[in-house]
Amino acid sequence: MLKKTLSVLAGLIAANLIISKGETIIFKKFPALGQFDAINNGTIAAQKLQDIPDLAWYYLFVVWIIAAFVCGFLIKLISHSSKQILPIICGGFLTMAAVLKFFERPHPIWVVIVGILVFIPFTFLGDISCKVHTLSAEEEALEEEKDLS
Repeated sequence: MLKKTLSVLAGLIAANLIISKGETIIFKKFPALGQFDAINNGTIAAQKLQDIPDLAWYYLFVVWIIAAFVCGFLIKLISHSSKQILPIICGGFLTMAAVLKFFERPHPIWVVIVGILVFIPFTFLGDISCKVHTLSAEEEALEEEKDLS
């Protein structure tokens, strides 16, 4: 149980670091994206939103994909668990964080849709791609019993 908890924390922390560093790099390359805050006037916000090139959003998707993949990979690498629910839970947390980010500043609707759909599958893919020896159900039960005692 402890290894599973630590693997989830490590995966989420790594994903958060990748996303924050990736956004920093993207904001340096496209300063309009970094300075774009929520504006009360809808027409000014829509105009500023159109000024941001699509390439900036594509770079952001690549950062999200890498972060989700690394998160799933670390979960399997640390926990050695065969349970598929751990990367799905972490993908759900990353999705919720992205949804909260969408409220922070406006995004085009297609970015919101892709942001909702990208995290869970790539976290799951990262988990599947990690080729470590997974524990059997009996070994996991013994390890959880040992953690509780």
